[in-house]
Amino acid sequence: MSYVILDLEWNGSYSKVLHKFVNEIIEIGAIKYHGGIEVERFHTYVKPYSPITSKITRINGITNSMVKDAPRIDTAIKSFENFVENMHLVAHNASFDMGFIQTNMNHYHETTFENTVIDTLTLARKYIETPNHKLETLKNHFKVNVGSHNAIDDCVVCGKVYAHCKEKATL
Repeated sequence: MSYVILDLEWNGSYSKVLHKFVNEIIEIGAIKYHGGIEVERFHTYVKPYSPITSKITRINGITNSMVKDAPRIDTAIKSFENFVENMHLVAHNASFDMGFIQTNMNHYHETTFENTVIDTLTLARKYIETPNHKLETLKNHFKVNVGSHNAIDDCVVCGKVYAHCKEKATL
C-alpha cells in the first residue's frame, strides 16, 4: 500500500488584518511511502498573514525570517495536493491537521481532499501502551532520534507509529 505521512505546524495569533484570532499553517511536511519504504519528501514553509509570535517560535522553532520568502497558503496547499495525488493520508490526530487542510483547500481552490485518512492517534491508543499518546511520548517510546514540533521530524515519528500499529493489527 502507498501512503503519505502528513504533519503541519501552525501559527496561532491575533491577525490585525482580519481583526480576529487565526490559526494559519506555517509549515507543511509529508513523506511518501511505497510498500513501507520512504520514497520522497515534501516540505515547505508557508508565509502567514499574521506575524509568528515568540510563543509559537519557542514551540516549533519557526521564525518570521524563515517564512518571509515562503509561498502563501494557496500556492503551498496546491503543491501539497500535487505531491499527495490520490494516496492515503496518515497523520497523528488527523482530524486536527485535516481540518486545516480541508478549510484551506475549500477556501482557495473550492475543492477538498477525498483521500482516505488514517489517524495514528487512534491506532496508538489501541496498539501501544504508553502513559499518553502524544507524538513526543511515542517518539521517546520508540527511541526515534529526531527533533519535535517540526513537520518532517514529526512525520518520521508518525511513520514509525503507523508501521508499528500496522504490524500489530495484522498479528
